[in-house]
Amino acid sequence: MQRNKSTLSVPLKRPLYDQNIMTIQVSCLILLLLPIALWQCNDSPVNKLDHVARKALKDDQGISAAEFTAIRSHIASDPSLQADFPDDKAIVQYLDRLALEMSRAKRNAIKHPADIDTGKKTADASKVVFDFYYENSASMDGYLNGKTEFIDATLGLMTRAKLKEAEVNLHYINKDVFPVDSIIQNYKDYLEPATIQKFGNRGNSEINRILKMVAESAVKHPNHLAVVISDYIYSIQGQKVRDQLDLQKNTTALSLAELDRHDFAVLIVKINSDFNGTFYDMLNQKAVIHEQRPVYFWIIGPCEQIIDFPKQYRLDEFKGYETYLILLSEKEETTPYYTVLLKTFREGRFDKADRDATVVTALENPEPSRTGDFQLSMAVDFSRCPAHQEYFSDPGNYEVISEVGDKFKVVEIHPIEDIDNNDKAQKGTATHILVLKAVEKISKGRQTVQVMLKKQMPAWVVNSSTESDITPEERRGKTFGLQYLVEGAMMSYDYNKKSAYHSFQITIKN
Repeated sequence: MQRNKSTLSVPLKRPLYDQNIMTIQVSCLILLLLPIALWQCNDSPVNKLDHVARKALKDDQGISAAEFTAIRSHIASDPSLQADFPDDKAIVQYLDRLALEMSRAKRNAIKHPADIDTGKKTADASKVVFDFYYENSASMDGYLNGKTEFIDATLGLMTRAKLKEAEVNLHYINKDVFPVDSIIQNYKDYLEPATIQKFGNRGNSEINRILKMVAESAVKHPNHLAVVISDYIYSIQGQKVRDQLDLQKNTTALSLAELDRHDFAVLIVKINSDFNGTFYDMLNQKAVIHEQRPVYFWIIGPCEQIIDFPKQYRLDEFKGYETYLILLSEKEETTPYYTVLLKTFREGRFDKADRDATVVTALENPEPSRTGDFQLSMAVDFSRCPAHQEYFSDPGNYEVISEVGDKFKVVEIHPIEDIDNNDKAQKGTATHILVLKAVEKISKGRQTVQVMLKKQMPAWVVNSSTESDITPEERRGKTFGLQYLVEGAMMSYDYNKKSAYHSFQITIKN
C-alpha cells in the first residue's frame, strides 16, 4: 500500500544562529567547569602531600622533626595516603626520592641526601643487645697467647658496645651454644684458655653449623647484633678435602638463607693477629707455629645497623684491622647523585645536550683529542654504598655497557678533592671521580651508556684464601677455603654477574 505523502512530517532545520548560541553556551560551561576540575585534580591528597614536602625541603634544605611530624599527620588524616605510606620508613624513602629529584633542578637545587629527622631515634642504644659467640675449637688457642691483636680487637669491640649502653652477652660456640656470662668476672676472663677449654666439643670447627645456629637466633631477635669470632677454616673430614669445598660452599649458602629474607646483613671483618700455638692444616696435621694469622669477625644484624657499623664502632682503629665486606640485598634500587664533569680529566671535547643543566647526564658532539683519545669523568656519590673504600678504587669492580656495543671502560678512580676548579660548582654530594675512556671510535647516532659498580668478590678475599695450607708458604697470611665460604654467603644474598651496588646512565649523541 502506498503511504500518503501528505501525512509525512519532515523535521525542520534549526536556524544557524540558534546553533551558534548553543555552541557558545556549551563552551562557556566548559570554561566554567575546567578550573574546578583542575583545582580538584591539583587538590588531590598526593599533590597536597607533594606540595607540603617540597616546601619543607626548600625551607631549610632538609626535614626537621616538626616538619616530619606534620607530614606524618597529613598522611594519617587521609586513608588513601595511609596505604602508600604505612610507616616512617616509607615516608623517609619518599622524601629521599623527592630530594634527589629536587637536587637535579636547574634552579634552586637542594642538596642530596637531605637531612631527615623523624623525631624518633632510629636505634635506641639501651635496647641494642650484642651477642658475642667465640668459636672455642682448639685451633683458636694460638690467638690467646700473649698480648695479641685479636685480644685487643675483641675486648675493644665489647668495650665500645658497653660505652654505647648496649647489653653484652657472651657465649662459646662449637656444636652447641654455651652462655657464659654468669661465670665471667670481666671481659678478659672470656678469653682465658682455662675458661674456654671447659665448654663443649673443641675438636672441629663446624663453621656451617655455627653460622646456621647464629642466623636462626638472629632472626628471632631482631634487636640483637651477633658477633661470631672464628678463624673460619672449614673442618673437612676424609682424604679428598679440596673436592668437598664446593659442597661446603653450598651448605654455607643454605645456612645463611634466612638472613636476606628478613632484611639482615652480614659484615665480615678481617683482623691480622699474632698466633703462637698449634696450627691444624687441611689434613688435620699439627704444626707449632708463631706467626701472623688472619682471624675474622662475622657480625650479623638488621641492615640499617650493619651499614653504619664500621664507622660507628671505629673498626679501623683496632690493632690488626685490615678490611671488611658487607653482604646485603638492596630491596629498592637507588641512584645517588652523579654528574658528568666538563673539565676534570677530560681528553677530547664534547658539549652538554642541555646548555642550562648543572647536573649533566647527556652529551653531544663528542670529538677525540689530537692523539685520538676520548675521555670524560663523572662525579659520583658513594657515601651510602656499603662497599669498603678500597673497593671503589679498583677499576676491575666496574663495568660499562653501551646499548649499541661501543667499548668504554673505567680507567681511573680519584677522590672528589681532585676535581678541576672549573667543575667545583658540580661537586654536589659526590665522593669520587670515575674516569671513563672510549676504547674505540664512538658510533654515530644516539646511545645510552651504563656505568655499574658491580657486586663481586673483593680482591682481598681472593688474596686471603688458599686451597692448601700444608706448607708454611701456602698458609702464610691465608685461610683455607675462605673464598668458597664467602662465595656461599654471597649466594645466599643472590649476588650474581648482573648484581650492582649502583648504576649510572649517560646519553651520548654523536
